[in-house]
Amino acid sequence: SSFPCDIYNNVVINAAEEGIVTNRTSGTTPVAPTIFNNTVVDCGLGGIQVSAGDGGFVRNNIVLNSSTAVTVGGTTTAANNLTSGYTQSALFVAPESGNYHLSVDNSDTRAVDGAGTDIAATDYEGTSRSGTASKGAYEYS
Repeated sequence: SSFPCDIYNNVVINAAEEGIVTNRTSGTTPVAPTIFNNTVVDCGLGGIQVSAGDGGFVRNNIVLNSSTAVTVGGTTTAANNLTSGYTQSALFVAPESGNYHLSVDNSDTRAVDGAGTDIAATDYEGTSRSGTASKGAYEYS
């Protein structure tokens, strides 16, 4: 059997290597990662990496400007992540000053209303997610 590992509502910026990583070494209990509603930007080696997941999923994350956006192994699945098609200045309020809230000028619903299922009940700041939720760590409001 595997043990659950929930990783959500994180903001990871400028990590030298990977932004979010789950790994399993030989002989250890497998991880069933659920990695959702995170904002990961400018990470050197990769945004989100699951080396050997046993079930679980990677969904509703925003991963930009990392050498590899999302990599999954084992039986972990990845879907509904926003990994390209935006510049930081078009998607976020003021990334140059550390404000990674979704921009009011962003009319593309892939980020603002694109989370679908398997969402965190609240965002990074405790704002409720309801109806058609946003991807990433911050709920658009």
